[in-house]
Amino acid sequence: MRGPTAHAARIARERLRLQTAAGGDPAPDISVQLAELTRAIHAADDADPIAALARRLDVDRRSEDFLAFVIACCTDPVCAAALLRLQGSSAQHGPTIASYVSVSGAGDDARELALELATTHPLVETSILETRSDPGVTPVLRLWSVSPRVARQLTGDTAVAEPLQTVTVPELALFDEEQRHILDALGRALASDRPLTILMEGPTGSGRATAVAAAAEGLARPVAMLALDRIDRTPEALEHGLRALRRETALAGAIAVIRGLEELDGADETARRRRLEHFIGTARQPMVVISSLAGQSIRVPGEIVRADWTAPGTAARRNMWSVLLELHDPEHGLSDLDLDELGHRYSLGPGAMRDAIATAKLAAGRKQLTMAGVVSALRQRTTERLTGLTTHVRVRQEWSDLVVAQDTRDQIQALISRVRHSHQVLERWGLEQRVGRATGVAALFSGAPGTGKTMVAGLVAKELGLDLHQIELSQVLSKWIGETEKQLAQIFDAAGTGHCLLLFDEADALFTKRTEVKSSNDRHSNLEVNFLLQRMEAFRGIVILTTNLDSSMDPAFKRRLASHIVFWPPDDDERDRLWKSYLSSGLPVAQDLDIDKLVRNYPDLSGAHIRNAVLNAAFAAATRGGIVTQAALESAARNEYATMGRVLARDGRIR
Repeated sequence: MRGPTAHAARIARERLRLQTAAGGDPAPDISVQLAELTRAIHAADDADPIAALARRLDVDRRSEDFLAFVIACCTDPVCAAALLRLQGSSAQHGPTIASYVSVSGAGDDARELALELATTHPLVETSILETRSDPGVTPVLRLWSVSPRVARQLTGDTAVAEPLQTVTVPELALFDEEQRHILDALGRALASDRPLTILMEGPTGSGRATAVAAAAEGLARPVAMLALDRIDRTPEALEHGLRALRRETALAGAIAVIRGLEELDGADETARRRRLEHFIGTARQPMVVISSLAGQSIRVPGEIVRADWTAPGTAARRNMWSVLLELHDPEHGLSDLDLDELGHRYSLGPGAMRDAIATAKLAAGRKQLTMAGVVSALRQRTTERLTGLTTHVRVRQEWSDLVVAQDTRDQIQALISRVRHSHQVLERWGLEQRVGRATGVAALFSGAPGTGKTMVAGLVAKELGLDLHQIELSQVLSKWIGETEKQLAQIFDAAGTGHCLLLFDEADALFTKRTEVKSSNDRHSNLEVNFLLQRMEAFRGIVILTTNLDSSMDPAFKRRLASHIVFWPPDDDERDRLWKSYLSSGLPVAQDLDIDKLVRNYPDLSGAHIRNAVLNAAFAAATRGGIVTQAALESAARNEYATMGRVLARDGRIR
């Protein structure tokens, strides 16, 4: 018999037994019918989903028989009606062991099972069987039921229950050579018949869960995933998700995947992390735990296998873009799309590529897919991932607004050239293999406040066609151990795959020198710096750090910089250009302005101070209903000196 026939035989048997026990007229040949149905059930053992579940959980025949009884009472109207006559109104919450004894005549075996169900039993541990009865209720009188998910499985419906997700292999699964080696090892680990924790580390969007599904496909097993970032941050929500995951592994033989271990970092997550570790530690089969943070630790008994999953290499990414774009838009082909640029700039897995193409196609409508449309979709994805951690800065200035020394301007252009030609120099010319570390670009802009550091970061991003994301240190820095690292990991992951420009303004707050450990605070601070060093070492994107005091920064950071540009305070000529630049922007100004006097009398004003002085003088003029005068500018300049803690005498001398 096939599965449905076996299930039908079980239902038919329970109908006969229940109707007889409930006082119905027994059929003359009831014993013969029951024997035939029992033989049919046993004959279909290999195709019987209940028998398969019993084997998977390694439970005996009495447990299997009771499970079938509960399923029949909860899913079949005839059985439910008979149970209501036998057990009374409580039957609406499921049958008891006492009712099962009346129906099956199991006697002592059933009462022994009742005690096991009340303590520890695989059917209860996996949430296949559930009870609403209070713990104080006598075991034989406890009410048992099955979840709707169990009932659906018996009818061939394999859809997982919330909050789980099914992970499948796309029709066109793309992996590079290095990833295929990891897949082979992953498949061997998942085929193990012993408990095993596989800790899979890699950036978000690189295809980690898809890789597990591909390995599981070779074992003919489904994959059920609990994404910790998709559930409420409460112990109850985690418990609900873990119960569903354990039930799915038992019910469908699914490979269990838990994604987002980094979500449980931090001192306030201790309870949830311990619950997760207990869940993993009591698993009966290999389990995969996915983290976007490298070097995660997890306290579980038994063997832990680490799998370092990386995004595909540049050449492989180019090929993936080619295949996926042809697949999604065969009518127009690749059009003006620059596959080399997409492969080099965006360190993505095929799943993220598919999402970007789908978003771009939706925006394009009936029009042809363009490079600009795909890049816009990729930028949107990056911005969404960085929301709450960075500020997306809109750059309005132009290069003509920048007033710096020529050697500083030359250094800025050299930095831009390094980013622009990195693909040619590092990959086409083969220097990437000799560099020995990540091919990202990190630059430090140091100098006094107001000298143009942040402005230049924006101009660099604009010149390179990149979005500028400024890190909000108030959102990133945390007093909780591990929380800062988690936030920074999210930022680096998103920026690394999205090819935006990261700006750490006042970076000395994060990249400070490591100190001798004299307290737990020192140790924690040093760990944060070490983490940042590791991420900077592995980062493939572009990051600019600004600081007013570069001497406070850890020397190890400086050694990793592609460029260190010092922004000096403006000299007389540069201040003259700055005053004239701001005053020539359409302001109504007096004819007798003496720019030379402003330059000569206020030598310590930076570009930002001059901008502020002009703005304040302009607002004062608007308030008076007049024009910007020399007196207003000098008054505003004096106020800027006051904000710097400097005082000017009336004769113009600095005190």
